[in-house]
Parts: sequence; structure tokens; C-alpha cells
Amino acid sequence: MAIFSERLSDIRDARTDSGVSFGQADLVESEAKVRKRHEEVKEKGNQFKERTKQARESTNVKLQEYFPELQGLPR
Repeated sequence: MAIFSERLSDIRDARTDSGVSFGQADLVESEAKVRKRHEEVKEKGNQFKERTKQARESTNVKLQEYFPELQGLPR
């Protein structure tokens, strides 16, 4: 059973790269459909990061002001 599970994981990893799982659909739908869906999700994630970039940077500045002792810590 371990070999079967490992092989399923390998197939899933080869078909997906968005960091999001669509469960069984990632394994049973056509590879093209899976890749397209994951590319769309990845693009939406990138757009969200871009839209929220200014707010995140502003929050980081405020956090550094409120907690200066944390500035040297790794992210």
C-alpha cells in the first residue's frame, strides 16, 4: 500500500504546482485540465499578493515600530 500511496503522491506533485489541492480531481481529470486549473489559481494568488502588497508593507513597518526588539529575527 505504501508504494501505491507514494506513486499517487508523485503523480499529484507532477500535475500540480499552485499549492492548492483539488483532491481526487487532481488525479482523475485530464492532465491539461488540472494544469489549467492550477495555473489559474496560481495567477489569482499572484494578483492577490500584488493587490495587498502595500497593506502588507505598511503593516510590517508598523510592527517594527511597535516591536523593535523583533527586527533582528529571521522571517
